[in-house]
Amino acid sequence: MERQAAIGLGAPYLERDPLMRHVPHPSRGAVLLLALLLTALVATLVSTALWRQSGLIRIETAERQRQQAQWLLLGATDWARLILREDARSGNADHLSEPWAVPLHESRLSSFLAAQPGLADSGIDIDLADQVWLSGAITDAQGKFNLNNLFQGQQVDPKAQDQWVRLFGLLGLPEDQAASLLQTLARTKEEPPNLFWPRSLDDLAVWGLSPETIERLRPHVSVLPERSILNVNTATPEVLAAVIDGMGLSQAQSLVQARQRSPWIQPYQARRAIGSGWDDGRHGINSSFFEVSGVLRMNAATLSQTTLVKREGGSVQILWSLPQGNPTRP
Repeated sequence: MERQAAIGLGAPYLERDPLMRHVPHPSRGAVLLLALLLTALVATLVSTALWRQSGLIRIETAERQRQQAQWLLLGATDWARLILREDARSGNADHLSEPWAVPLHESRLSSFLAAQPGLADSGIDIDLADQVWLSGAITDAQGKFNLNNLFQGQQVDPKAQDQWVRLFGLLGLPEDQAASLLQTLARTKEEPPNLFWPRSLDDLAVWGLSPETIERLRPHVSVLPERSILNVNTATPEVLAAVIDGMGLSQAQSLVQARQRSPWIQPYQARRAIGSGWDDGRHGINSSFFEVSGVLRMNAATLSQTTLVKREGGSVQILWSLPQGNPTRP
């Protein structure tokens, strides 16, 4: 009877396994539980290792795509520099009817390779090029109000100060904010060697300008490393009305419309169109500073960059680049 009971409780298993035959019944459950725990632990360790490996692969892939995007944007900047060098050969006047002023709408990179057979053999990954979309523009930085024009040396330029306040009013921004910002900029001029002087419009956020105000100023204001003349061929109506004495916004808008039909190629044409408000020391029709902006979209990632260049003679020098809004020296 006892033998039959043992058989019912699992004796055949004990007889088949000589190691387990001498293990008391309660201990067998503990051993099985320990084996299950060890199996679960090993599985957890393996899955964690695989997860970490897949994470490293994702990070490596993202970093590789970021570097590829930066190289592509650098190539686009070099392309823009070439366009500006070629434009310099056509004459001194810079206006919005020239090839450099035509923006590049978002286009697939592979379409450029197809149009330039030589580029297809340059080692660029065609599959990658088919996944990349590029857009950009060249804008005349001297067609904007240059923040550095507010000062002559360390002193505030009174005439430029009035123009600065007037520009804020034309843009619907508080004029007292313009005066406050000017006072802050003047204090930075007293800190040699101008350690806190902004290099780009985005740096004005340090002094409390809201992102909305900065974006409102962006089409009309630039920060150049030196004083410059205003190119009346490319300036917005608001800037023209702010910097030309006696000119209202409606008159400036009429000038822009006339300029679109027939750009001012010679200084006397611009001088005659503007009239008594013309100032040889502050106004002109040629430019040396340009902003090159590019946006590159690759899969789900988007990378943007703005570069300030200076054209002098036959060379176009990069002064700074701002990838994703962080200025860095080239």
